[in-house]
Amino acid sequence: MGGLTCRWAINALRAAGGGPLVNSAVLIATPNGGVDVLLWLSQLSQQFQTTLQDLARELVNLDVESAGARQMLPDSEFLQQLNRPDLADERVRYVLIAGAAQLSLQIGPLSRTFGVGDGLISANSATYLPGVPAKVYTVSERLGDTVETAWQAVRQSRVFHPRLMFNDDVAVATVAELLPGASGPRAELDSRLGGGVGLAARP
Repeated sequence: MGGLTCRWAINALRAAGGGPLVNSAVLIATPNGGVDVLLWLSQLSQQFQTTLQDLARELVNLDVESAGARQMLPDSEFLQQLNRPDLADERVRYVLIAGAAQLSLQIGPLSRTFGVGDGLISANSATYLPGVPAKVYTVSERLGDTVETAWQAVRQSRVFHPRLMFNDDVAVATVAELLPGASGPRAELDSRLGGGVGLAARP
């Protein structure tokens, strides 16, 4: 919830009056629109919920029964208040970075590809920011062919939520955006954006 906490603090500072204390904010894999999988999880049977809760703890260290997890539900009161456009501080320059994995599965003669975001946060949620413009980066990766290889790919993915903070593309984009006058990080970012490494940007 780090990114959500930052947004809440920035909005609270604006409401308190005075000049902005933050010039630029880079939000990495922040569930601005909520964590869709939590809403889906709440509709499953208790047995499936228990299994997936254990999986969430193993893969992304998430306790889906915590107060924080409940606040990240897409329809939570916390997110409804946070996402009110009239409360956003338009003086802050926002940069949003999202994981955008494509999971391909081949089961017999059938093949299907799913967009799974970073495995926890959808790309749509991570790039949602009402009330202020934002620059958006997505880091993409294609995973898996069969059920067995897909699971292995998920565990090793560089764009899944717990590893996204340590992804080199994310680090370069973050440094370049926080130090806009530094030519070295900007040149490296431009090289990666044009190098077909899975990093894409939009204004």
